Amino acid sequence: MTKRVALLCTLVLLVLVTGFVYIPTVHTAQAATVNKKELVAVLDFPTFFDIEGKPIEQFNNTIKTATLLELSPHTVQAFLSIEDKTFYKHNGMNYKRVVGAMVNNVKAKRLKEGASTISQQLVKNTYLTNEKTFKRKYEEVMTTFKLEKQLSKEEILTLYLNTIFFGRGAYGISHASLVYFGKKANDLNLAESATLAAIIKAPNFYSKPENHAALLKRRNLVLSEIYKDERCSLEEYNKAKASELAFISAEKQTLDIAYKNAVLEEVSIKTGIPVKALGNKNLNIYTTFSQEKQDILNEAEQKEIKRNKRLAHFLNASVMLDTHGRVLAMTGEHNQTHIMRQPASAAKPFMVYAPAFEKSIVNPLSLIEDSPIEIDGWKPANASGTYDGWVTVKDSLKRSLNTPTVRLYEKIGAKEVDEFSRKCGINLDNQEINNAISLGSFRRGMNVVELAGAYLPLASEGEFIKPYFVEKIELKTGGILYKNKSEKTQVFRTDTAFLVTDILKEATRSGTSKNIGNLGFDVAAKTGTQGSGINAQNTDIYSVAYTTENIVVSWVGSRDFKDRNTMPKEVNGATVTTNLNKKILENLYKEHKPKGFKIPPSVVELRIDKDELKKGKLLLASEYAPEENVTKSFFSVHNRPWQKSENFPEPTMPGSVWERFLAWYNYVCQRNQ
Repeated sequence: MTKRVALLCTLVLLVLVTGFVYIPTVHTAQAATVNKKELVAVLDFPTFFDIEGKPIEQFNNTIKTATLLELSPHTVQAFLSIEDKTFYKHNGMNYKRVVGAMVNNVKAKRLKEGASTISQQLVKNTYLTNEKTFKRKYEEVMTTFKLEKQLSKEEILTLYLNTIFFGRGAYGISHASLVYFGKKANDLNLAESATLAAIIKAPNFYSKPENHAALLKRRNLVLSEIYKDERCSLEEYNKAKASELAFISAEKQTLDIAYKNAVLEEVSIKTGIPVKALGNKNLNIYTTFSQEKQDILNEAEQKEIKRNKRLAHFLNASVMLDTHGRVLAMTGEHNQTHIMRQPASAAKPFMVYAPAFEKSIVNPLSLIEDSPIEIDGWKPANASGTYDGWVTVKDSLKRSLNTPTVRLYEKIGAKEVDEFSRKCGINLDNQEINNAISLGSFRRGMNVVELAGAYLPLASEGEFIKPYFVEKIELKTGGILYKNKSEKTQVFRTDTAFLVTDILKEATRSGTSKNIGNLGFDVAAKTGTQGSGINAQNTDIYSVAYTTENIVVSWVGSRDFKDRNTMPKEVNGATVTTNLNKKILENLYKEHKPKGFKIPPSVVELRIDKDELKKGKLLLASEYAPEENVTKSFFSVHNRPWQKSENFPEPTMPGSVWERFLAWYNYVCQRNQ
């Protein structure tokens, strides 16, 4: 962009600014009066209800709002210095700042910075929609001028500080002080005040632990602005700048903060209201939250993860769904729907094995090669480093072998895998459609809710429904904004879902999920372990377990992928997260046992000749074959063996009655041994 074009754009923008200066003088007298009651009644925060329609005590903001006199001068100044230095001088618009921002945006060839005053931000968050049009901007400016005429500066600033969104489900300075620092707003020091003022620029970004380095940088910028404004001494500035981000530990925070954040995000998507403005919209939000299930996750997490010193520096999360797609409970430090990680082997059942059964490419006892493989320089290996030659598909999934899985993926084809993945709620871009996704390694990754949702077709007879947190959203003044109408879609046949589930049931007895075994009811489970790629340690570990009623996913992962932050090899999906899921399931089904997985009419159980299977032939066993020479397996009627083995033919009967009796007697004795 040339200087001439930039100058022309700037002049045009100046004309627009001049128009905004002139418009109020012409139209303010004619315009309708701002509804002052609506503007000041924004401290009635949303009320959240659980799956039974009862208010959720820890979600509902009952914290007293703060007055300016109750706040430290440092706290008030932190927001003024970084958000609106001339707040007490302008009439709602900072024209100099608008021009400066416009010039900088033209120079940067993008919308690099904004110029909203605190008054404008209050109007945007409490009075208008988030529609990005010139008409809405005009309404914002006009409403801001009216606001400035009807409310004092102190009233505007008080409303602003008590309604602004700080992330982690916190609306208002009092709530944010408690969530982040465990103290009242009037007890905030200079560094803490600057931190909260820094967060509001991008609360969902800065509130995440992995982005705290960026938050620290912005906090120090706020401190420098306070010092420039001569609102703190050099000594105070240096002391605050040298301090760490002293957030309270995750254990002291509400353990269901991840769930509340996910609810707010879904409400925002369904209503079109920005998350930062939801705290002021007087809503009744009916969720799928179950306090009983949340307590089960919290208790298990405390015992199995938080008290394990080896895991102290790692992130973790658990989520529980029912088979209707309702998210009943979720733990984590913040919104777990934003953490996208490689699901590793936890993706194998729905990405490879179920499609292979669905397309009748293999059945559970089909043989597939387990040996070293190389594809365009990529050399996937089994976790054990050993290979067994030929194995059944059932053994491959039960033991989570890698090389047979890759070979099976090639038999299915990338197009089919992509199609089934999308039906299970996973969107892969073209750059991810390669052999590595067969082992759960793809660029976008998955979050714990998506992973749990992908198992829904396996747990509920092949049907998928997108997991959800919100049943209904009402206005407190009356009227329904949203009501969930999610419908199930058939992804796999019932026999496909059953066959994969049956193998994963076996995995809890003799496979990678055997630590979950012996619960006394039907449970299917799969592990996942993602290696670091830089050493022999791990970055992410998973356990997925499900019954006919619920799906539970537990995950532990590194905060970053640096060598020092990886997990020891013995900390893997088969140990830590499997033990966690076992504890969750034990507590979940203390009072009742879930029904077993039902064998669908399209599944048959057949006797297979074990000796022929060892030779690579899948043949039905003779009805006269001894049990030690037979293995039983379930098959889909769409892909079952029909040919019978010639071993153990029907015994020939001798001529005399006595000889026939002796032959029959010997046969019966042999069968009963």
